[in-house]
Amino acid sequence: MSVNYFKALKAALTSQYNIIAVVGAGLFSLVSWNWIPALIAAGLEIGYLVIAPAIPWYRKRVELQL
Repeated sequence: MSVNYFKALKAALTSQYNIIAVVGAGLFSLVSWNWIPALIAAGLEIGYLVIAPAIPWYRKRVELQL
């Protein structure tokens, strides 16, 4: 993994919209008794924290902001 990955990950963690989405997904999975929404929420969290920083266009957008 490169330094750019960690820069993008830091930006993803500090971006207010991503934080809202991840926290919302986590709360949604807590309040729902159905396991399907919980899986979707877990997928969203994985997407924001792991997959999104690894996508090149996401990294370029983040580097423009930094």
